[in-house]
Amino acid sequence: MLLSLTLLAPLIAIAPVLVAKTWRFSSIVAAAALILSSLLLLLAIIQRPVEEYPIERALDLIVLEGSGFNLLFATFTSVICAAQAAVSPYFMRRRARSVDPRFYYALYLISSAALLATPLSGSLTTFFLLFEAYLLSSWLLLLLTGGHRAGEAASKYLLFTETGALVTLLGLALVYDEFGTFRFDRLSSATVTPQEAANLLALLLAAPLVKLAVFPLHIWLPDVYSVAPQPLTGVMMAAEGVAGWAVARLLVIWPHVFSTLDAVFPLVMLGILTAVYGSLIALAQIDYRKLLAYASIGGGGLFLVSTACGKAGLAGVVLLSIEHALAKNSLLLAFGYFEEELEVRSITQLGGLASSASKSAVGVLIAVLSLAGLPPTLGFWAEVAILAGVASSMGTGIEGIALMLAVALALVLCSAYSLWLFKRVFFGSPRIVLKEEWCSTTLALLLFSTLLIALGTYPAGILKLL
Repeated sequence: MLLSLTLLAPLIAIAPVLVAKTWRFSSIVAAAALILSSLLLLLAIIQRPVEEYPIERALDLIVLEGSGFNLLFATFTSVICAAQAAVSPYFMRRRARSVDPRFYYALYLISSAALLATPLSGSLTTFFLLFEAYLLSSWLLLLLTGGHRAGEAASKYLLFTETGALVTLLGLALVYDEFGTFRFDRLSSATVTPQEAANLLALLLAAPLVKLAVFPLHIWLPDVYSVAPQPLTGVMMAAEGVAGWAVARLLVIWPHVFSTLDAVFPLVMLGILTAVYGSLIALAQIDYRKLLAYASIGGGGLFLVSTACGKAGLAGVVLLSIEHALAKNSLLLAFGYFEEELEVRSITQLGGLASSASKSAVGVLIAVLSLAGLPPTLGFWAEVAILAGVASSMGTGIEGIALMLAVALALVLCSAYSLWLFKRVFFGSPRIVLKEEWCSTTLALLLFSTLLIALGTYPAGILKLL
């Protein structure tokens, strides 16, 4: 019952939200419900429950699994969603006349509940049901809040994500036809040849790979980030980590498929290509929204590299998911604050803000250092875990060493765009003077930055749960 309550808490909160007519009250209710989900997930970490409900039992429709790996993703996703729910009134004030807070928060709570519950899935059907609920509700939220330019971006989002979902649904049908079950634990014990498993995984991975925006499935992402309000963008950044969970969870069903370098090589190369491409394009951006979009594409490439390493890469998947969600949400909060206060999106129009926006400068600096992989931030341990996973799965031959060097290059490029961004915005002669004040956005930024330091100081607390 504990795991189902984490899903029900945000859904129950929809009732008072629909009655309320103010942004502030709705934000308090939504944030409180998502914080309650976070607390329930922390309690579940102690108990590690597995729950199955008699709803279409033959299809394993509602199976929730509270393993440490699953609960880590769900907990940090709920924290991100709660923080973005709290800051929504600040970022939505310009759109308040055209957006009803009741509909906004109802869709937001549905989207957040589905997203945080997705990593708790104990079966393919539970995963598909929850992930599809997130995709559709986030699409509706984008249409509702994206303004007059949202139509094209929302159409691309729906086209790419639903095409991926249909391919994954085809994979589900073939899995059931072959094995008569959707449960992860039963599929793991099933007898399957490497070729059969590889064919099925190629279909099952379609939806999460689209959400990861792996090259060339990334075309929808920059357009969506350009028009989506900051809270929705922040949730989508957390969804990238959930997609990474899905790829990792699917690949470890049949680990023998990726027990050789020949099997791992294509996925790792695709991940490296995506990471390098996203980071290089991010370096060329002057619009902070586009920069964060391509940075997310680069992060999706790193997720794929780590997940391709199988069980050896699970630590990297978890640490990278948490680190990127916290660091990129920190950047989003800071630059969203600048956009709201200064009405500026271009990085070239900013500069020398360290003196007039010291709180944001501190938060962004910690986030940038984490993305650059410097201690004592969580990003340092995430990069160590990624490289360790690659070394463990690739071996010490020429091919393995070459791939490790390529991964290291991708990590260096991630450092380049983040450090370049901080230098351009906070150093140099001030172009704009900002009178920074304490607000919900600043508090959320400093909370995420503090977590990056705290978790980087003691990453063993996370790794023990694996």
